[in-house]
Amino acid sequence: MNNSFTRNIGQLIKHQRKKQKIKQDDLAIGVCTSSYLSRIENGLVIADEAIYQLLLQRLNIDLYQHSEDQEQLNEQLEVIWEKIIRHRPLTSKECQKIITYPKTDYIDEIQLKYAIVHCRYLLFENKMVEAEKLLEKIKPFIQWESNRITQMYILTISNYYLLTEQYAELINMYHQFDVKHYSKNGKSFEHAYCLYNLAFAYNRVYQNQKALNYIEAASNVFSHYYAPLFQLNLYLMKAVIFNSLYQFEKAIKEYEASLDLIEHVADLQTPNQMSSIYNNLGYCYECQELFEQAIVNYEKSLAIECQSLTVVNYVRTLYRHKNFRKMEEMIERYKDLSFQKKHEEYQFEVLSFISNGEIEQLPLKVLEEKALCYFEQQKYYSLILFYAPLFAELYKTLLAYKQASNCYERAFMASERVRIIMS
Repeated sequence: MNNSFTRNIGQLIKHQRKKQKIKQDDLAIGVCTSSYLSRIENGLVIADEAIYQLLLQRLNIDLYQHSEDQEQLNEQLEVIWEKIIRHRPLTSKECQKIITYPKTDYIDEIQLKYAIVHCRYLLFENKMVEAEKLLEKIKPFIQWESNRITQMYILTISNYYLLTEQYAELINMYHQFDVKHYSKNGKSFEHAYCLYNLAFAYNRVYQNQKALNYIEAASNVFSHYYAPLFQLNLYLMKAVIFNSLYQFEKAIKEYEASLDLIEHVADLQTPNQMSSIYNNLGYCYECQELFEQAIVNYEKSLAIECQSLTVVNYVRTLYRHKNFRKMEEMIERYKDLSFQKKHEEYQFEVLSFISNGEIEQLPLKVLEEKALCYFEQQKYYSLILFYAPLFAELYKTLLAYKQASNCYERAFMASERVRIIMS
C-alpha cells in the first residue's frame, strides 16, 4: 500500500465510523488502541494491512473490493483526462461519468482527481463560472507534492489562467512553487504542455526571448510523440514568437510548416484552423508593412471562416494601405458582427469612426478614453502603439494640439514599458 492509498483508507474509516455513529473506542477494541486509530484516520501512520481489513470489516466494507473499485475509477479518470488535454472527443458514457460521479462528504484522492478532471472538462467546454467555483473548492486540498494530483492541477490551473488572460499569475505560479520539478516528474507530453503554456504566457507579457526558449524546450520534450494538434500548436506558437521578435522569415517558415501538417492530417483540416493560420500569416505581413500580401491572406481567412479578429485586422490593414473605399465596404458589411473580445470591438469602433469622415472633438475624446484606457488596463501595448498616434493625428486635424500631445505621451509610455519588460 502506498502513502496516498492508506491516507484515503484512513479518511474512509473516519467518514464511515462517524456516519454509522460509532465511537473510536468501540471500533478500535480488539484491533488497536483508540489513539492509534485516530492516527490511522488522520493519515499519520501506515498500519498493517490486517488492521485496515479488520476495521473496515466492522464498518461492513470489503477492503479488496474497495481497492479494486478505486483502481478502476482511477484508470477511467486517467483515460478521460488524457482525451481532454489532447482535445480528443469523449464518448457520451465518459461525459456522463464526469457529470454524474457520486459525491461524498469527504475528499479523498479519487474525489480530488475527479474534481480536477471535471474542472478541466468545464474549461474545455468554456463553462468558466462553473470551472472557477470548482477551482476554489479544489485549491485548499492541493499540497504541492510531487504527485499525480499536483501535476494534473498544474495543467488545469494553467489552462484557466491562459483562458482568462492571467499571464503574470501563471508565470508567478511556475516560479513560486518550482513547477518545473513537478512537471518533469510527470508524463513527457504533459511536461511539454507545461512548457508550451509558459511560452504562451511569456509571449503575452512581451518577454519574447523567454517565450522562445520555452517553446523550443517544449518541442524538444515532445519530439517523440504523435499528437498532430499539439504539434500544430507548437508550430503556430513559435511563429507568433518569431513574429514578435521581428524574425519574419522564420515566422513564415513555421506557418508554412503548419499548413503542410494540416494538408497531411485530415482531422486538423477544420475551417477554424485554416482561417486562423491565414489570419496569422496576414498579420505577419502587416507587421512588415507588406499590406498587399497581408490583405490577400486576410481575405483567404475570411473566405474560409468569418472570425471577428480577422475582420478587425483586415479593416485596419485596408486603412493602413489607404484603400478607404474597400475599408468602408467592409465596415458596412461587418457592422452587425458580434466581436469575441473587447479589444476587437473597440478597434472596429475606432476604424468605423475614422471612415465616417466627420471627425468631431467631443466624440473623438470619448472614443479615445474608452479605447486607450482599456488597452492600457489590459496591457495591450502593441495596440496602444498603433492607436495612440492615430488619435493624435486626428486631434491635429482639429488643431487640438494638447490632446494630440497627450496621445503621443501615451504611446511613449507604452513604448517605454515594453522596452523595460524586454530588457
